[in-house]
Order: sequence, then structure tokens, then C-alpha cells
Amino acid sequence: FRTIFQKLDLTKENYYDIKFYALNYIDFNLSLSTRAKFLEKRLPIEKIFTGMSVHFYLPTLYLRSKAATRIGPGKLNTSSGFYDSYDIRMRGDLIAATNGSLTNSYQTSFDLVSSNFDSDSVQHDSLKYLVEVLNYSNTVAFGLGVDLGFILQFNRFIKLGFAATDVGFMVFPSAGKVNFDVDFELETSNAFNFFDQFISNLRNDLYNEEITRGNIEWIMAPTAFRLGVAVTPFKKNIFTWSTDISISDMNNISLIGYPTFNVSTGIEILPGYNWFAIPLRAAFSYNTQANFPSFSFGIGLYLGPVEMDIGVKGLEALISNFGAKEVCVGADLKFVF
Repeated sequence: FRTIFQKLDLTKENYYDIKFYALNYIDFNLSLSTRAKFLEKRLPIEKIFTGMSVHFYLPTLYLRSKAATRIGPGKLNTSSGFYDSYDIRMRGDLIAATNGSLTNSYQTSFDLVSSNFDSDSVQHDSLKYLVEVLNYSNTVAFGLGVDLGFILQFNRFIKLGFAATDVGFMVFPSAGKVNFDVDFELETSNAFNFFDQFISNLRNDLYNEEITRGNIEWIMAPTAFRLGVAVTPFKKNIFTWSTDISISDMNNISLIGYPTFNVSTGIEILPGYNWFAIPLRAAFSYNTQANFPSFSFGIGLYLGPVEMDIGVKGLEALISNFGAKEVCVGADLKFVF
């Protein structure tokens, strides 16, 4: 947004290609892992670990929209030199789909949310319109996927890992579709109500567009490919250095045009004795989604079969003027047997 508004010149026409999507689903999966000893006998590798998961996806909501948008100056106030209005034109389509068995659930959610708004408010009518589009998708949506991965331990010092996750698809047999070509004017006299003006004008024009039943919507699962290497230079695992390269969210190729690329590197120090250890971790990463490098830190406590970890990820605030783009705090508790 900062880049857009830095280059925005409201005295001229501006053109934008806007894309948006939202996907929500439930994932049921079964995972199996083993050690491939039969391959170890034939290859010069000390240990080979393999794993596989099978996924059954139950998609609950899918929204996709793209619009070619033009924003241009409207009425000029000759006394002040500023524009009293701006003309906006949007041409594109809206695809909305849900699992037919959940249609009543969305209607119930709409009733709960809309109870907070007046029955003639912009928000109430906008939610009502979205539910009407969703009701055109009254079928059973589903999806299938698989994970595959392995770790190669060449010796006590070097490990190499590769994984392909969520390789699969989701399908909505039908969807609600609206093709729109809307043209409206925004008044600048009430800048505080600018957003409501925009939604109200867009909603009113969309009401004049026909909702039709769309085609089958095939959606690629958020497939990811990862390659990593870990080096333990000492006989005891008191120090580990690792690097990971991945490309994820492959479904974005058909939705918004590009997947997410990530590269990270980090170290782990594991001081302790026998059944007691306190792992300390630090890492640096960069991904194209946030488009900023970030730092991560973690600490843990191992007491025999009990492993506890806590970590903080995404501290771009440590770099001047970057700000915190995405900060995640995670805690993990495992019982190893």
C-alpha cells in the first residue's frame, strides 16, 4: 500500500489489476514413517528415513475475484482547485463457492453477524448479497492430497532432507458467479465515510448484475517443496547448523500469479547432560511473501522423554525502519517414547 500511494497521482487516471482470494478447508490426514533399511544396504548412506501422509480435504469456503480497475478525477472544484469526486470503474468477476452441507451454517453465521448491524445498513446488505452468491454452490466439495519426504544421514555429521507436502487438489462441482462492470462516483466531501461510500456504490451496482451458476472450480492444494541440510560438526549433538530452501503456496500460481519462496539458515546449541538439556536456537530467514528478512529465536527444556520448546519468529523490528511485518510465537510440548 505504501508503494501504491507513493506513486498515486489523483490528477490523472490510474489503472490497477486487483486480485483477491480466500480459501478455508478442514484437513483429515494419516501419516506413516519408517526407516528404509533395504536401501541402506545398497547405497553408501548410513541411515535413510522415509515418510508419507495421505490427506482428505473438506473445503468449506472459496472466494476468488479479479478486477481491472480505473480511478480517475471527476468534478473539479474551480474555487479550491481540488476534485469534489472521483470516477471508479471495475470490470471482472466474482466466484464464490461453499460445501453444500454447510450452506445453512453460513446462513446462521450471517444472521448472527448481521444482528450487530441495522437491517438497512451497508454491512448488512453486503453480507446478505455474499450469502446469496454462496447459495448457488449447493454441492459437496472435496479434495485429496499426499505428502512425501525423506532424510538421508550420510554419516554422523551430515544430513540431507527433502519433502513435498500437500501435493493434490480440491474441487467445487459448481460455484456462484457474478460478471460485473460497475461504474460509480465517490464524493470527497465526506472523507470519513469514504469506505462506506465505496462499499455502498459497489453493492448497488452488483445488485444489478445477474448471479449465475459457474463452472467446476478445480483448486490446487497449497503444495510446497522443501530441501534442507543439517551439519553436526561434533560427535555429540551440542551444535547443529542447518539451511532450508523452500517454495510453497503453489496454488497461488493460478490465483494471484506467484508462489512463496523462502530461504533460512540457523543454529542450535544443545548444552546438557544425559536426560537433561536446554536447546538454544537462532535463525535468519527471508521469504517473498513478507519481502523482508526476519530473525527467529527459541529456547527449550528437555527432561528425559519430555520435550518443551518456545520460540518467536519474525522480528523485523530489530532492523531500523522495517517494522514488525509478521510476528509468531509458538510453544510445543512432546512426549517421546
